[in-house]
Amino acid sequence: ADIGTLRSARQYAVEVVVWTTGNAAPFNASAAFRTAVLGEWQGEWLGEFTQLRGDFALNQPTNAVASAFAHASGVGCFALTVNGRPASSAEANASYMDPGWSNVPTVRMLYRQYDVSSLLQDGGNVLGARLGQCKYGYQGSFCAGAHGSTATCRAFSMNLVIRYADGSEQTVLTQSGGGGDGATRWLGTNELNPIRYTHLYHGETVDGTIGDRAWDTPEVTPTVGPAAWQPAQPYPLASQLGPPSLLTAPPIAATDALSAVSVTPIGIAPSP
Repeated sequence: ADIGTLRSARQYAVEVVVWTTGNAAPFNASAAFRTAVLGEWQGEWLGEFTQLRGDFALNQPTNAVASAFAHASGVGCFALTVNGRPASSAEANASYMDPGWSNVPTVRMLYRQYDVSSLLQDGGNVLGARLGQCKYGYQGSFCAGAHGSTATCRAFSMNLVIRYADGSEQTVLTQSGGGGDGATRWLGTNELNPIRYTHLYHGETVDGTIGDRAWDTPEVTPTVGPAAWQPAQPYPLASQLGPPSLLTAPPIAATDALSAVSVTPIGIAPSP
């Protein structure tokens, strides 16, 4: 059957009906699928910082939102939030270390697609991203030399397409310079990120004395300054990255939780 031309970043429903001797049988089965980003990737690659924040406002109330799909990619790995909640929380299973196993970023960059329509709110909204080294925290095949131990080895790019019931669309893109499309403002910081070290196999080191737990929510107004938030910066190695490709394998997810047997303070002094 001709279903027409599939459009980018859409969800489609499929119904299967069986005909016998010219008569349609009762409805048999149904399924749904989403399309990937069809066409050129939108969204600038941002780097230099390990924590990013994008502020934007909806063009219409949330009850007018028909769909909202976010597409995000990263050098290393990232954790994307919408108004303080994980972007993957609306999916069947929350994911970790997105976008997946991108061994050779010069060949391709994986990206994740999230349905975030239920995470939006009326008025102001905030997109948050924390960036980790993951694969590039120990392997020098791409981020060699000084890049391997600094924020330069990490990067993030995304686009959020919001469609309204009246057929209009709103697109939110990553963009450097502290600005963005329309009223979107992107800021970055290293100083306010409590995650001081991250490694694919070693885990991460977190300084609980740093940062604000509500940093990625509209309730917090970011302070711009040398020791706080600064305008987002372009990723200097962006021209070397391969084209983004949708992650089709199951994402990394938690399968079990272990309770601590004991907790022992080790007396680490707060960072200066």
